Amino acid sequence: MNSNDVALAYGALINKTWKDPGFKQALMSDPKGAITSLGFSVPPGTTIEVLQSTPDKVYISLPPNPAELSEVQLDAVAAGKASGGIYTGPTTDEKPKGGSGPTSGGGY
Repeated sequence: MNSNDVALAYGALINKTWKDPGFKQALMSDPKGAITSLGFSVPPGTTIEVLQSTPDKVYISLPPNPAELSEVQLDAVAAGKASGGIYTGPTTDEKPKGGSGPTSGGGY
């Protein structure tokens, strides 16, 4: 999956939350379950937190610092497999070198 595919998948996820209140509730209460129900992998040990922006409050998700990523994780980011809050790469038992976020624990 390239970065354009990831962006499209992320857009589809957001669109589904706007059109399907049940899915939105599932995503808010069980992000891993909701994301995997769409066919995406969520590596073991990954924590996902869903925050909803409002007109008065916007959240910005900062990606991990590439200097803190393992070679496998850095390759995933470079290949567009960890972007837009959705991790599309293979699951791995490899431990991160440090940091937090979508790729440090395997991604989201």
